[in-house]
Order: sequence, then structure tokens, then C-alpha cells
Amino acid sequence: MLNKPRIFFYLQRILSGNYSRVRQVLKDEVRIQQNQTVLDLACGTGNIADFFDAVDYIGIDISQDYVKFAKAQFKKEFLVTDARQLCFSDASFDHVIVIGLFHHLSDTDTLSTMRELSRTLRRSGHIVIVDAIPPVSRLNILGMLSRKLDRGKYFRYIGQYQRLFGKHFVIRRKYQTRWWPFDYCVFVLDQKPV
Repeated sequence: MLNKPRIFFYLQRILSGNYSRVRQVLKDEVRIQQNQTVLDLACGTGNIADFFDAVDYIGIDISQDYVKFAKAQFKKEFLVTDARQLCFSDASFDHVIVIGLFHHLSDTDTLSTMRELSRTLRRSGHIVIVDAIPPVSRLNILGMLSRKLDRGKYFRYIGQYQRLFGKHFVIRRKYQTRWWPFDYCVFVLDQKPV
């Protein structure tokens, strides 16, 4: 069912309250200046593309169907690309946004993706990651059920994400947040000094 872009698009909007918590995180963490570029890595159906209306935005996803749907919904650039082998030249982006990707990737694939992000992010660039974590409370039965039904098979705790992300980036900030019943972690990453 979630392989159908239209169903995924609207279901995500309903379950996330139109991505209200993610939009608040982006508003708090992303400071885009004139002429800067944004890469939305694993953009899916483009659910947050409209947040970046006034900037140079590129959304990428591995799903051709999701990208086709995103192109029809938003007047932005969308490409079918594998995050582990990005089709961009070095230092192409000022900001990278990654929403809900890494709980779908193994440690090996996550590290490959982080290497590519390090290559394509400008020295002064920043990455904001929002990803799923296991429910914080064992009483959150609905959260536990939703994680079991999720297509992602690599849910990690914040410390596990930290070890993976810290191999290629400086972790400027990390915290957990919630859009009930879903628990998430947020990471803000900077390039490591040369």
C-alpha cells in the first residue's frame, strides 16, 4: 500500500499532522541565506518541499514513482538517485535535510551515505537529520505497533545513530522529540575540520 505514492503522501500528511513537528525542527535548525542550496535526501513524495519555496532546492529519492509524484505536486527539481552514490559534484550543497531515511538503511549503507554527504556538502554546510527511534516509553503501545508495521528494519537508539554519524561529521546538536505516538531523534551535523 505504501508503495503507491499518492497513498503514502496523504497518509504521511495525516499521521504527521502535515509534518508539523518536522517543520518546527527545520524552522529552528535551518538558517538558509540567499543563494544557498538545499538537498532533501530521500525526499519521498516531496512532503516538505513547500517548506523551501524561496530557495534552490533539489529533492532526491531512490523511488522513481515517488519522484514522479513529487514532480507533479511541486514546482521543484526532483531526481531519482541512490543516496549511497550521489550524482553531484563535490561541495554542491549548503544544507542537507534527511527525514526518515536511516531507519531503512543498514550500518554499512548508512556509512556509505554519510561519506557521500561529506563529499557533497560544502565546508560551511550543515545537515539536519530527523529519524525514527524506538518508543521511549514501554507504555507507548501504539508507538511500538507503528514501528513494527514500518517498512524500516534498522531502528536505532540515539547513541547508535551518534556513533554512525560521528564517523564523518561533528555533531553540533542532538535531541529527541515526539509527535505522539512517534518518537524521533534530531541531529544537526557540521563538516569535520580539515
